[in-house]
Amino acid sequence: MRVAVIGAGLVGVTTAYELSAAGHQVEVFERRSSVAAEASFAQAGVIAPAWVEPLGGCSPWRLGLATPTRWAWLGRAIAAHRERLLVSHRLALQRLALASRQRMLDLTRSIDLDFEQADGVLVLLRHERQLRAHRATLRRMAELGVAFDLVDAERARQIEPALNPAQPLRAAIHLPQDAVGNGRQFAHRLKALAVLKGAHFRFDTAVNTLRPGAPVTLVLADGSTVVADSVVVCAGVDAASLLASAGLTLPLRALWGVSVTAPVNHVDGQLPQAPRAGVIDATSGTVISRLGQRVRSQRRSHAGRHGHHATTPAHAARALPHARRLVPGQRHHA
Repeated sequence: MRVAVIGAGLVGVTTAYELSAAGHQVEVFERRSSVAAEASFAQAGVIAPAWVEPLGGCSPWRLGLATPTRWAWLGRAIAAHRERLLVSHRLALQRLALASRQRMLDLTRSIDLDFEQADGVLVLLRHERQLRAHRATLRRMAELGVAFDLVDAERARQIEPALNPAQPLRAAIHLPQDAVGNGRQFAHRLKALAVLKGAHFRFDTAVNTLRPGAPVTLVLADGSTVVADSVVVCAGVDAASLLASAGLTLPLRALWGVSVTAPVNHVDGQLPQAPRAGVIDATSGTVISRLGQRVRSQRRSHAGRHGHHATTPAHAARALPHARRLVPGQRHHA
């Protein structure tokens, strides 16, 4: 079967590999000049299935999405915010994430796919009310068979010695089987293996519209067309406009996120002043992950576009104070 994959981020590259390995004729269309060049470049690399959360679990007012120009979307968001639906969505999302992690582990072992990784994720609960609020999360993780330890502040600082001792910390959730990984490196290495399986990547090639039918027709930015038996859209937030050209509606909104990467700060005779693996601050939403000899700080913000590889000092300034408060010894540069 001829399959067109639109987008060469993490999802697009893994899709291309799996389809090629299954014997399909795969062609990947990517508007940038490389794989993992947008949202997959900026993501924090946290592999923590137990900590996934549907956006319906976050208030649309808090996310900055509740504006008069978005009433239709807001209605759906409020409906999804109902507790019964939230529980169902969380369980479904966590099962999918757990299955995805297992597939990633199986894949990396079977093809010896080596990329930068560090084991362990620590979720910081700064106050008693946060600890109480996450009791249901802990029960759900136990029901799913997720390995975790609820530890006190002293033990949390033993697990991650670089944590700021001056910051309040009531407790932490340690996820020893979860990890952080270099997603961009993973994508580049898997892309090379997909090519060996027969996948063809077309970079600097944007797809403007889709024409449904048998076969499906892709209209490229230069006006030329390509036909395929099937199309897999892995275009992130831009999937909504692309699918609209085929008459399909996808209720998807973009969300800003700020991501800053810096080298690990080494001082002679001292341990590196950086996390050993991954730290999630439940208060600010800041995520700090260790990627080899670099540290990435990421913070979710408000409505807009997420994942652009273009961070200005002004953007970085919004994320850096949170990261510095959590790990004060680490120098972050915009």
